Amino acid sequence: MNISTNCNIIAEELKRGGVVAVPTETVYGLGANIFNEDAIREIFNLKKRPLTNPLIVHIGNLNQLDTLVDNVPDCFQILIKTFWPGPLTILMDKKDSVPNIVTANSEKVAIRMPNHPLFLKVLTKLDFPIAAPSANPYKRISSTEIEHVKKYFDGQLKYALDGGKCTVGIESTIVGLEEGEVFIYRKGGVSKEQLENVLDKKVFYKEVVGKQLPGSALKHYSPLKEMILSDDINKTVLQNSSRKIGILQFSDHLLFNNIEFNFSFKKNLEYASKNLFNYLHFLEQQEIDLIICEKFPSNGIGNALNDRIYRASSK
Repeated sequence: MNISTNCNIIAEELKRGGVVAVPTETVYGLGANIFNEDAIREIFNLKKRPLTNPLIVHIGNLNQLDTLVDNVPDCFQILIKTFWPGPLTILMDKKDSVPNIVTANSEKVAIRMPNHPLFLKVLTKLDFPIAAPSANPYKRISSTEIEHVKKYFDGQLKYALDGGKCTVGIESTIVGLEEGEVFIYRKGGVSKEQLENVLDKKVFYKEVVGKQLPGSALKHYSPLKEMILSDDINKTVLQNSSRKIGILQFSDHLLFNNIEFNFSFKKNLEYASKNLFNYLHFLEQQEIDLIICEKFPSNGIGNALNDRIYRASSK
């Protein structure tokens, strides 16, 4: 895998129908031309992702929306003006020109404009949108640094664009519209509170386990090591005192001597978001038996973080 910071090389590979790794502010993605079905199938093959799981389409300017959808509801226009480019994906009624393989035969297409300078630069060099699901095998930990992508796909990808460490660190929020109400189908980098403040109306969560949406698998973002969640770190450590343990704490607690690794998120949700997947990548490669993760406060992006660790620890 050739790791590059040259956007021209990446754009040319995409024009040739290749699949490349690209950075976004959320996580790294595997990118390909949405109108090249062979390239899209290669994404599914690389990720070992079922074809029933749709892909998010990334655009570099609002004019590209016209190639994907006929109509943008007023509430979505407000969200686009406020949060694009950024970690918000919007489900809209697709045009027939959008290939069914991208949407898993759904009449809805998931679209966002990423907020990463290198990926945006690549997108400006293309006359087609890019599908870019997370650059990790299906249900594994998402990649937030180029080394994670290399760990998963070295020898399988021709090119990867090195954009440094992802600044948000978890996937985008996915929203849709049902009977005039805005629903969150995947919790992510934009919080429910932020959406409600901008729309000046209530926004609702909707459970989508097993539905045709990215990130809806009950087991997802998973490390190779066993992982459990805890409301009381000290108690959970005592219950597992015979095992080698790695800890992820939202705050700092008095702990015991059998801890092999102890990472604190310093009571900062943004810091936790940026580092959660990084720490999981590190811990799964260590000689430990168990990862214990403290639950996050249920506010702001903490809801999205709890969603990630819940799915990561699911049996």
